[in-house]
Amino acid sequence: MKKKKFVNLKTPIGTVINFCSYDFAFLSLCIEAAQEFSSQIIVPVCDHMFSGEKEDPLFLQNIYALFPNVQFIEFPFDISKKDNPHYWHNLSRLIGGFFLKEEIRYALFLDCDEIVDTSSFREWLEHFDYMQYTAIRLANYWYFRSSSYRATTWEDTPLLVRKTRENLQALMHPQERAGMYSSAQPEKKRMCLSLDKKPMVHHFSWVRTKEQMLKKVSNWGHREERDWKHLVEQEFSSSFQGTDFVHGYLFETVDSAFAIDLSAQPLEVTSSIKVLRLKAHQVHCIDLYMHFEMELPQISHLLKK
Repeated sequence: MKKKKFVNLKTPIGTVINFCSYDFAFLSLCIEAAQEFSSQIIVPVCDHMFSGEKEDPLFLQNIYALFPNVQFIEFPFDISKKDNPHYWHNLSRLIGGFFLKEEIRYALFLDCDEIVDTSSFREWLEHFDYMQYTAIRLANYWYFRSSSYRATTWEDTPLLVRKTRENLQALMHPQERAGMYSSAQPEKKRMCLSLDKKPMVHHFSWVRTKEQMLKKVSNWGHREERDWKHLVEQEFSSSFQGTDFVHGYLFETVDSAFAIDLSAQPLEVTSSIKVLRLKAHQVHCIDLYMHFEMELPQISHLLKK
């Protein structure tokens, strides 16, 4: 993938993208969009899915090779945290926050299936005074089953925050990005829209085949809250009925904003890859550093990023 020319922004933005292998269909779209406004893109990747299922290392290696201009950071799974559903999502973002360059002033925290409308977002960045805010939740469209089925209700999960120690420490909040936003000091803004009053992000979290949706509900942070497997099985026993089993939203049929190939697979590559693989003790030291500003010998070289 070719490196894109970054927009001339008021202040440098770094984008941290949460990713695991079953989100691969969305990764190129997410990165390509982020490249148009980000001075740095970091993709933290756990070597296991958050349920404890091991990732395929060859599959991950092929993915890393596709994006030589993106900083992939692979970190190890700790079985003792297996039953803490939100820990791994938060840790992934915490690691991403640690590796943001010193010059980065704002950080955008995305999930891989949250695709930014770059045209409207760049216009917003150039003309909206976002720097008066410590934290902004960006409004997003929400899709279910197909990229043509769009909820009439908007959400605002993507989070843009000023890169302060207090904000990065809040990345381990049990309510994840929502908790990070609630912990941020004023001024802050929810449901932020484009200049033409529309959402600037498309969230394809539930655009999946049946098999992919079953994989998702077995691994995500909310997997213990409901009998998701039964709901997925029930959903795919018929055609789409016009509502979803997650929120009960109503939907409209729209032209798909992006070409999403749910069957996409990375090609096997032989070129060299660029990935930083962390050890368990380094992850622990990063956690200590981010929360207590303890510069420890085990990560001193990482601080020279």
